Amino acid sequence: MKLSLKKENIFIPEKFGNKDLPEIDQIRVIWRYPTGQEKMSTLQSKYSGSGDVVFANTYRELVEQCVIRIENLSIADDDGKEVLVTTGKELADARGVASLYEEVANFISSANDILDKKK
Repeated sequence: MKLSLKKENIFIPEKFGNKDLPEIDQIRVIWRYPTGQEKMSTLQSKYSGSGDVVFANTYRELVEQCVIRIENLSIADDDGKEVLVTTGKELADARGVASLYEEVANFISSANDILDKKK
């Protein structure tokens, strides 16, 4: 079986009313599908207070590896200095956009295999 896989995919987040903006102004996250190992590495086992093993997701590495680039996102500090956010690492480290980071992380971590999209 031969599978076709795009090298780059585009995700348009909803946070900050992004989807209501003109297309040219929208934040665009260019991403790639994670490998099986990358996806599994987001799960960390931990023990709950009752001694049960629970799994917690850690998305930072996944976002850093699978976000190819971010377009149209900048953050202005108190002095009005604008800082561009163009990578997954920069998004993970940026203050004031935690909900956007969470949306991107959840989207990439739940991205299904390309075969699932053909159903």
